[in-house]
Amino acid sequence: MNSWLVFGILAAVAYGVQILFGMHQIKQFNQVYQRMRRGGRVAIGRRPGRIQSGTIMLFALDARGVIKETQKMQGISVLAKFKTIDTFTDIALEALTPYHPLVFKELRITRQTIENARMLYLRVQSGDTVEETKLSLFEHLKLHVMLAKKQVLHK
Repeated sequence: MNSWLVFGILAAVAYGVQILFGMHQIKQFNQVYQRMRRGGRVAIGRRPGRIQSGTIMLFALDARGVIKETQKMQGISVLAKFKTIDTFTDIALEALTPYHPLVFKELRITRQTIENARMLYLRVQSGDTVEETKLSLFEHLKLHVMLAKKQVLHK
């Protein structure tokens, strides 16, 4: 067999396995989220990882915004699973600033995830439910090309 054909088949199989593991990870997220959601509000913090590990944290909150349960998924692969974190139980989410002693002990990426959850929670509490989305590199380049095109046409 041609070595390129073998390489192509291996790449396709690896891609398929990654899709299956990704679907399993999404299913696990949905199960954990639904279970926590039955108990009340859930604040979600995320810090996507491109090259480093990504982190997702789910905080189950009571009516006053006090954390009742925390789940954390952290890792660089689709094999990462949710783990229960008891450190933040019975603390108000809005009190978890980057300088809080319990937050300060965590890894930098975990601190960023907690801050993301806290900021989103505070925005929703204030009535701002529209989340800002960052442009991808492709969208950013497309925007610059369109602006340059308009500038050339209007000269």
